[in-house]
Amino acid sequence: MQPQNAVSIEFFKNPKRFADLLNGYFFNGAEVVHWESVQERDPVLQKIKGKGTKVSTKANVVDLFRNVEIDGCRIGVFLQNQTQIHYAMPIRAMNEEAEEYYSQWKELERKHREKKDLKGAEFLSGMGRNDRINPLLILIVYFGEKKWDAAESAQNLFGKVAESEKMRGILTKYPIHILDMRRFENINNFHTDLKWVIGFLQKAQNKDELQKYVTENKNVFENLAEDTYNLLAIMAKSPILETLKDDAKNAEGGWNMCKALDDMVRDGERRGERRGKNQINQLNRLLLADNRQDELLRSVSDRKFQQKLLQEYAL
Repeated sequence: MQPQNAVSIEFFKNPKRFADLLNGYFFNGAEVVHWESVQERDPVLQKIKGKGTKVSTKANVVDLFRNVEIDGCRIGVFLQNQTQIHYAMPIRAMNEEAEEYYSQWKELERKHREKKDLKGAEFLSGMGRNDRINPLLILIVYFGEKKWDAAESAQNLFGKVAESEKMRGILTKYPIHILDMRRFENINNFHTDLKWVIGFLQKAQNKDELQKYVTENKNVFENLAEDTYNLLAIMAKSPILETLKDDAKNAEGGWNMCKALDDMVRDGERRGERRGKNQINQLNRLLLADNRQDELLRSVSDRKFQQKLLQEYAL
């Protein structure tokens, strides 16, 4: 499993965050899903077919599978974390959803077979007229830096035929739900530290904006949960933040992202100073080798001239 996937799964395992994710994305922040209703399900979708002595199995694994309660009804939720764009995502989502519905149908069929309570068309269907299955939601949480430009419904994959007015209303639409973490605008819909994760990632590409955001919200970022720190460090693609993690632990048992960022900046400055000194030393050696002592002396007091020489020697 890739580190990005591992840390995102660990982060959303928390039932409060999982409920907050659904409420913030689907219900504009209203507390429709209560975290106490979040129930863990096996993320392995197993399909077993058997005829006589021959048995075939097929397994598909989703990142997280949970049951939640909405308006007194049980709803299944698949969560898929993506760091890369998936251009067949509607097909992949349809397949996963169909496998779960197939599993529910076969479970109904098994129970009826044990009870021997079906006849006729119901027996052939393996399902009674009044049987019902639990609906499923699939949410893709996209962490990528590039804007999602793949199809957001099955109909988007059908090409020119989907543009036909005659066909548009007939063809299966099958929209998918995508939370683009770096571009989602309504971050105040969220009420757990998920809000701060989204805000951090949206500014991660601009060092100054990120530093300002973290400083303005230092009461949050000075005491992060470990799984939150891990997620930010990995998704921001910052090996330095990962390296500095042990030093960022605070007295309360949390992790201080403010200190880690300050240390990262100072480390960068030290690296820059060392790199600059190495460049100047190399320039001086090259000037001496080319008998350009006068220009070397001038470069010591004239920074613009020194920069010109650095460019000349491609340093």
